[in-house]
Amino acid sequence: MDDDQAAKRAKLAARFGDENADLGFAMPATVSASAQGLSTQTTTIDLNSKSNSCGAKIAKKPIDAPVSYVCEAVDALKFHPWTPGSALETTRDDGDAFDAEFTHQVFREDESVFGYAGLALDVYVCRTSLRALLKMRYEKKISSAMNPADPVVEQMREWFDSDGLCELYEDEERFKREAGMAEPCAGGTLVAESESDGVVTKITAYELATNEEARKWHAAMEAYAVFFIDAASKIDNSDSRWTLLVATRHHADGRWETAGFTTVYRFYAYPDSERARLSQILVLPPYQRQGLGGKMLEAVRKLAIDRSMRDLTIEDPTDQLQRLRDVHDVKACLKLPEMMAKVQSAAMDAARAQTDDARRNALACTQHVFEMAAAKLKICKPQMRRIWEALLFIFAKRSNAPENSPVADAFKELIIRRLKAMYTSNSDKDIGTKRIIPIGDNDFVMTKARGSAGEAPQMENPADGEADITEVLGELFQECAQNLSFIFAQCKDA
Repeated sequence: MDDDQAAKRAKLAARFGDENADLGFAMPATVSASAQGLSTQTTTIDLNSKSNSCGAKIAKKPIDAPVSYVCEAVDALKFHPWTPGSALETTRDDGDAFDAEFTHQVFREDESVFGYAGLALDVYVCRTSLRALLKMRYEKKISSAMNPADPVVEQMREWFDSDGLCELYEDEERFKREAGMAEPCAGGTLVAESESDGVVTKITAYELATNEEARKWHAAMEAYAVFFIDAASKIDNSDSRWTLLVATRHHADGRWETAGFTTVYRFYAYPDSERARLSQILVLPPYQRQGLGGKMLEAVRKLAIDRSMRDLTIEDPTDQLQRLRDVHDVKACLKLPEMMAKVQSAAMDAARAQTDDARRNALACTQHVFEMAAAKLKICKPQMRRIWEALLFIFAKRSNAPENSPVADAFKELIIRRLKAMYTSNSDKDIGTKRIIPIGDNDFVMTKARGSAGEAPQMENPADGEADITEVLGELFQECAQNLSFIFAQCKDA
């Protein structure tokens, strides 16, 4: 082996951790300390010795950690509320900053961003207009024609830019000049107003098709829906059936901010009426848990009443929104004497009944109750079935009714019948991985699908599947009981 090959092998050995490798180049065996001004003595270092008199070792060259060009979008993205006339925050942890809940519709489906190391996306949100400024920074950006970095700015623009109505700013000075609104746009109808701790909250309705300023305002609001509402989509704001309700907060010193919004669509109801469908509702994180969501729901109810609509529905509500809706509908019913008279009458008739069929019939919600709920409170029929159960539950609790009785059994069956009616219009209708399968006219079984959600259920011999059905039924009743208990706790003082 020649000297060049030996030198290469020695260098490779040293690089991969062999401390005793011959480095392949000459080093003096003695080092003159006098040259360093320390002593006239000499120090001898044996490079091939595992230990030497000086304890000296050849230091390994540190190996740099690999750079990651993938980051979580939720970690990279941060929203900063900005008050017109003030400086832009320079830190990521300012008190009012908030994070997104969803990013899969904006970035990658797995909510990641590729191509940047140390990526930070700071979005400054004008408190009045909700217009946004994007500041993007990173430590390194990947350089690859085969796998280029994600076009982050363009991905954000798809949601913040809206046909000339709104745009995502990148110029800080222009953002400061243009983003603010002196006051909420004109042309709206005040639907609700309340005051708490010196702050006045107003909820105002705007017709989007006929109010260009409201369309611009809504275009800025709508961009945030995708970060906080799963499967959010933009609406056609030129359609004359869309109404925008905006919640604004007004301070004594003249400051104000946009706190939330909801959009309502009016559609035809046979023969000569309209229904209201709440499409999206969003309270921005700095203003959440202050009762604003409930106020907006009540404002939509008032709008439906004022415009003589038949009833109000909500498009695909989340569990959280459904609970909020349940609580407010129950509270509204508790304040309606004629409704509570019907609840009391049903409970007493069931207690006096002598057969199971009679008890079930007594507890069932009647057509008169459905019509009353729609006329006075704009509660639609499917929702009123849920509310009727909650009203019966509250009446039983307040009356100290026994939990184990024929009437309690009839009440449980009332819930089961509602679930069957809701989920078995098609035999493969499902609740996540749960399936309710009708058998004949009056019976059903519930089981869990062994495949993924949406696949046909694997029906088994009833004897083999009995334990599984019992488990799922137990889970179902537990969920119902938890929801009813939650509503009861929220309505104790109503």
